[in-house]
Amino acid sequence: MTANQVRTFRCKPFPDVELSADSGYWSGTLTLGEATLPMSIYISAEVSDASLRAASTLLSDLLTLRKRGRAAIADEAESDATIMRDFFLLHVEEVPECLPEAVRLTATNEAFVGALELVGVAIHPDDEASFQVVLDFSFGRDYSDQVLAVKFHPDGSIWQVSHES
Repeated sequence: MTANQVRTFRCKPFPDVELSADSGYWSGTLTLGEATLPMSIYISAEVSDASLRAASTLLSDLLTLRKRGRAAIADEAESDATIMRDFFLLHVEEVPECLPEAVRLTATNEAFVGALELVGVAIHPDDEASFQVVLDFSFGRDYSDQVLAVKFHPDGSIWQVSHES
């Protein structure tokens, strides 16, 4: 991309995001279904135009993608106890105010997953699959920088769930 070239990522429900030489970023609130959520989107400028169009198609049904992301977290929590120990219980012990009281009292994987909110989206280049879309889930960025990141392949299949900060 030359200095005079401006690329714009277009994908509803997000506003248009201009990409600089290295990335594009937007942060604000987004209405998703019945909820208005604090949200951000990060886009690597290394992602090709064709991959940005494909990512836009994948993200155009963000409600379904969010549902699939939560389901992937639930599946991972059932098969890997570290999510309960390192993510869910960390919040119960260190920032319990980020969780509804019913979730703190129940303390089940299902309750924790139900309380997670989508807080961020990212589009990154990927050597094997041209790009990946990452959805970040949190109990609230005001409480913690810890997220459960669900990474999707370009075809929409789940690549990985990881605990990140």
